[in-house]
Amino acid sequence: MEEHLFRLREMNPRLISLYEIGRTHENRSIVTAKISARQIMPDESWRPFRGPAIWIDAGVHAREWIAPATAMILIAALVNGYNSEDVGVRHLVEHVDWYITPVLNPDGYEYSHTKNRMWRKNRRPAFCKQQYFNRICCSGVDLNRNFDWFWSITGSSADPCHETYHGPSAFSEPEKSVRDFLQVHPVKAFISLHSYSQLWLLPYGHKKRNYPEDFHTVQRPLALRAVKALERLYGTEYQVGSGADLLYEASGSSHDYAKGVLNIPFSFLVELRPQNTLHSTGFLLPEAEIMDTADETWEAIKIVADKMLERYAPLPPIETSRGKNLMGITSSTEIEGNEHCSTSTITPPPTTPTSIKTSSNTSTSKTTIKTTRRKNNKNSPSKPTKKPTTPTTTELPTNQTLMVNTTTETTTTTTLMTAKQEYV
Repeated sequence: MEEHLFRLREMNPRLISLYEIGRTHENRSIVTAKISARQIMPDESWRPFRGPAIWIDAGVHAREWIAPATAMILIAALVNGYNSEDVGVRHLVEHVDWYITPVLNPDGYEYSHTKNRMWRKNRRPAFCKQQYFNRICCSGVDLNRNFDWFWSITGSSADPCHETYHGPSAFSEPEKSVRDFLQVHPVKAFISLHSYSQLWLLPYGHKKRNYPEDFHTVQRPLALRAVKALERLYGTEYQVGSGADLLYEASGSSHDYAKGVLNIPFSFLVELRPQNTLHSTGFLLPEAEIMDTADETWEAIKIVADKMLERYAPLPPIETSRGKNLMGITSSTEIEGNEHCSTSTITPPPTTPTSIKTSSNTSTSKTTIKTTRRKNNKNSPSKPTKKPTTPTTTELPTNQTLMVNTTTETTTTTTLMTAKQEYV
């Protein structure tokens, strides 16, 4: 996956920048791609303009493979749309800074490919405890229970062995670098991609029927427009509401923190395909549905970006293109690791990248995406008193090598639980 990002930057060096916003417990880079065209706009008067930014992250929960795949395709959609002179996409790339982090939890993501397909948390070093005559050691923190928004109050566990372990304290994990990044960038829209259940979730999730002041006037109407655009493409239906109302009460989530503490106007958590039904494939979404999922998600995100520009940019939004395959493809396609690459001095990662796939098979030596087209504040916590510090964000030079795990063990087969039993 990192290698594919390097290739995209190599071919579009003035359009894409890659930043290491932090490092994980296992010393992997957390890489954020910035897509922006203001530095190459023909109208020089626009070049110094610092437009509103949109943040998209994925891979917070390791087993939700469709989320990183969708994020990677969104990056390609922005780049390909701009290069193909799609008027709507060019407008969005020229007037919005797009910050996309495909895998916020690279340690857990790698572990879900090599050890345990159903792993959810990050890979915080193990905490060991004595239980009768057994010594039990458990690793990891649920990153979406670790944000400082009513942290540890509800919907999480103090037990390190539990899937929703909230950590020893709020922001105890190195992935908190997302908070540091958001504090110093003009982000006006925050979207966190997860799976599954086909839900467009709004703040707040820590308590039922507890909403921001603009929930009924801004947040919900915008979300309804977004899911309507999504549905028009392939007929996929999403529900809209807070996580507490539609799923369960859970505090410490990122989109609640973004809205409640950082005051980011448009803040959403999106649970992608499939639906949460008794016979659902759950986290094991068929590979054939990857592109459809990304296509329809892009339609919804464009609605959010247009609304953001309507409020924060001096130019009115331009109608974006609808109904196109994001990669410019109308039938089955395969993106191989060595295709369409020009010669470069970029040093690739030392091992082959993990496949972008959502099946239960083991990872392969190439990044492959195959597709077959189918139809188908009240009570808010106190604000941080500590003055935000500038995060140690580092732009990756063209010869930067990202660390990846060289483990080649096969994935442990895990029986999929009934949909109603799973945390999403």
